[in-house]
Amino acid sequence: MARAIRAAAERLRGIGLIEMVIEMPESFRSEGWTDERYLNGRLSAARHLSLYNVMSRLRSSRAALFEHLLGTQQAVDHFILPNRIKGTDTGDIVGKIRNRMAGEPVICALQCEAPHWLVNREAFREACDEEIRRYEEILGYLRAMSADREKTKVQRLLLLVEQHRQVIAFDSHLITLSVIEKEIKDAGARIPVFLATGADHSGRKKVMRAFSRDSQSRGIALCSDSMSEGVNLQGASAVMHLDMPSVVRVAEQRVGRVDRMDSPHAEIEAYWPNDPEEFALRADEKFVMRYQTVETLLGSNMPLPESFGLKERDQDPKEMFRVAEELGAQAWDGIQDAFSPVRDLIEGATALIAGDIYSEYLGVRTRVLSRVGLVRAGTPWAFFAVAGVKHGAPKWVFFEGEKASPVVRLDRVCALLRQHLAEDVVNLRLDTRASQHLRHFLDRLDESEPALLPKKKQRALDQMFEITRLYALKAQKAGDARLAAQWDALAAATKVRDGRRPDLETVAEYWLDLVRPLWFEKLKDRKKRRRPLLLKDLRSDLIKRPFAIGELEDKFRDVPYVDALDERIAACILGVPA
Repeated sequence: MARAIRAAAERLRGIGLIEMVIEMPESFRSEGWTDERYLNGRLSAARHLSLYNVMSRLRSSRAALFEHLLGTQQAVDHFILPNRIKGTDTGDIVGKIRNRMAGEPVICALQCEAPHWLVNREAFREACDEEIRRYEEILGYLRAMSADREKTKVQRLLLLVEQHRQVIAFDSHLITLSVIEKEIKDAGARIPVFLATGADHSGRKKVMRAFSRDSQSRGIALCSDSMSEGVNLQGASAVMHLDMPSVVRVAEQRVGRVDRMDSPHAEIEAYWPNDPEEFALRADEKFVMRYQTVETLLGSNMPLPESFGLKERDQDPKEMFRVAEELGAQAWDGIQDAFSPVRDLIEGATALIAGDIYSEYLGVRTRVLSRVGLVRAGTPWAFFAVAGVKHGAPKWVFFEGEKASPVVRLDRVCALLRQHLAEDVVNLRLDTRASQHLRHFLDRLDESEPALLPKKKQRALDQMFEITRLYALKAQKAGDARLAAQWDALAAATKVRDGRRPDLETVAEYWLDLVRPLWFEKLKDRKKRRRPLLLKDLRSDLIKRPFAIGELEDKFRDVPYVDALDERIAACILGVPA
């Protein structure tokens, strides 16, 4: 059936992916693109993306392709799934084409001849009708397919959990995770199953708690890629890719949830799809090629199965670098292992910490809440290692001076540690003067907490504070003191209270969830856009169309409170002037 579906999908025009107006952005024109080249590129991309959308979803599950064809609710009803998969319906490419069929043909604002079927009303309607028939052909083949692939994935998961106790499984399609969850339960397995997606905050919390480092529970976590970064799930010792990651970064992030430096397991295992040839995608070949480049230049911490057809290195890494230098340093800019500066502090000829000392402390089981070291310095400086919130990753922060901005990039922090911890380091004792410096930097650390977040979440916090304060001022001007006080309370959602503050990362995520519908609305705007959409581009709309106070209060009601930063310091090195 998969071959028949592919053959039908290869005949798609991609009408559902072609915009109503085709016009060339100025950026393409400035690069020398002709109108004809741009039009041919757009139509070719629509065809290939339509094929990819069909086959990638089929490889994930029958339900994922069904959703793509007829929409989420139709798929939920057909496969008898719970109505809690996602907040909004997606898919329904057939319905979108039906809507296009009832309207006008495409407006081609290019100075070249366009295909007759694209711009003529009757021809366009016939093309839409033909496209729908091809999708209906695909749907017929899909209905005839068995559930064997999904059942095989479930059987493999159940075998793995017997060997590993805790298993993490990833798939990029939420409906597939729901199918797998249902199949596990229908199989009668008495194994706890956790479902964690970006929109399900309760499910995320349960997974992070059940699969934490010290957890002794048993179970299977079915996760979307929203769980592939920023969380530690090292209680598990096996990861299964239910679908094939499209890029190396996603694969590394998935495996990286359990392959942590403080993992309690001597080794972890990662399992990859072993799909028949009819399910193959060109994206798979690109993935393997990119992996080989990374592995050759940097060395990979994530080996791939031999069945992926990896070639022996046919080019020396030094030769690759020589060619890159000839092409210009920018050709390879940014390709590096983000954690290598950290490992270099404890490994290799330039290590700051001797291997035997590191090994000695690595084996210590005594719980140390915080360790402070003082060294002699020309000017005061401070380094802090701050434990992550619950299961989040830890943070490193460096202050080069009493008034300096915090440095949070790992490579810069490591470079500063090397600079300030030379061979002639002199250890000091904590005295009154050192305590005053420590107190100063602790206050600076607390003020700098938002800077520890990713840039987008920092901007989200700033925007939330600004917008809610504007709402409060508007309520004050209208004479509604009670409403103004409610908005002021939300504006203060990031402030410390009784030594604790709301988890800033959660606050930022919730605000981004709230503005996401407006974000997508702006993205769909067909007007010319010469730069990426930014959060600040939503400001005027947020002011004109304010949220309801109840909507925000409901959203932020369950934001967890966490200890202030100075309560989460695992280690500190303080430079004290002589």
